[in-house]
Amino acid sequence: MMVRWQLVSLLALGLIIVVLSSCAHQTTQLPPGYGNGSFTTPPPLGIGIVAVGVGIVGSPDGGAFLSRVHTPAGSVELNDVAFDSSGTGTGWAVGTGTILRTRDDAATWEVMQLPYDFGAVATAQDDSGSVWVGGSYGNSPVIRMTHDDGGSWVPCRLPHTAASWVNDLAFADYRHGWAVLGASPAVILKTRDGGRTWTKTIPTVAGQLNGIACTDSRHAWAVGTSQSGGHPLVLATTDGGARWRVQYAARPLGGELDAVTFADSRHGWAVGHDGLILATTDGGTHWAIQPTGLQGGVLHHVAFFDDLHGWAATGGYPMLWTADGGRHWWVMKLPGGGYDAVAVAPRGLKDPPSRAGTGTPCEFVPKEFSSSISGVAAPVRGGLHDGRPDPSAAPSGSRPMC
Repeated sequence: MMVRWQLVSLLALGLIIVVLSSCAHQTTQLPPGYGNGSFTTPPPLGIGIVAVGVGIVGSPDGGAFLSRVHTPAGSVELNDVAFDSSGTGTGWAVGTGTILRTRDDAATWEVMQLPYDFGAVATAQDDSGSVWVGGSYGNSPVIRMTHDDGGSWVPCRLPHTAASWVNDLAFADYRHGWAVLGASPAVILKTRDGGRTWTKTIPTVAGQLNGIACTDSRHAWAVGTSQSGGHPLVLATTDGGARWRVQYAARPLGGELDAVTFADSRHGWAVGHDGLILATTDGGTHWAIQPTGLQGGVLHHVAFFDDLHGWAATGGYPMLWTADGGRHWWVMKLPGGGYDAVAVAPRGLKDPPSRAGTGTPCEFVPKEFSSSISGVAAPVRGGLHDGRPDPSAAPSGSRPMC
């Protein structure tokens, strides 16, 4: 009986070695500056995502299969993307002089041209159908809004500031929203009438703010860099923006934060320079670093479907993804070019005509099994927990696909 068990064990071990060795020859190595390991492809998650930059790519299943999407915008670089949370399939992307709209889950896009340099777009979380876009015109910040699905874009009256650019926008509903402006010291704008009028706040601790997110009309978070020393900074408000307090300002860390998102009132993530990802599970009372393995890389944008599944755009052709709230971050390959922003499509995307996977065919090989095999994909470990390796952290159903 013991001999039979030993034989079975040896056969199982041999099978694992054969599978891993086969995988090791089919992986694609990461470019310089994006950590160690290989590209990995997510399992089909049933979650639609869209990434924009030099073009648009969409996936109906969280990135397992990606397709380029033709757009009428030509070579215009797109800076931001957002989807209506009502589940109608309506989404928006913006770039220089360009607003794109889709009504069919990113399958096709219509172009609208306005003489502004747009860098941010936001939809209302209450499914009101309202949309706001922000950017600049000359040396002045600009915000335009529509309440008729893009039929007309109404100018918003902004207070005088020294800023020249709208970095980001966030709206809790069709009335309550915030904007962060590209200025130093930082400027935060808030509106209570859907964007028709805005008032400004200047947090003295902030050097510049780049991103903003909210969960309701009272709770919002802004991220950027501190006024003294250029350290990552997280500000928060619990009274609709009347007062902002520091939640995170780590002096030992350099760089800055570029974007922030919250999946619910407790779970949030902020991303930025040097591959920095901060995460909270208590509404920002405590923030913890989630190591990514990026070596000097910059994370420009982040989006989460729920408290587990998220994506972070690097501005290059890799993109990070997680299926466990960020305890482990993996790297997926996008088809060519660079992508600065990513968004979740609430009702998913239609299956693209070509299901051509763009990641490595070898997926979810835990580091414990692959440390001695060159080129085999390994997750980036760490996060809100103790940081010890966790072989069970790969998404359920994950397997080598060799």
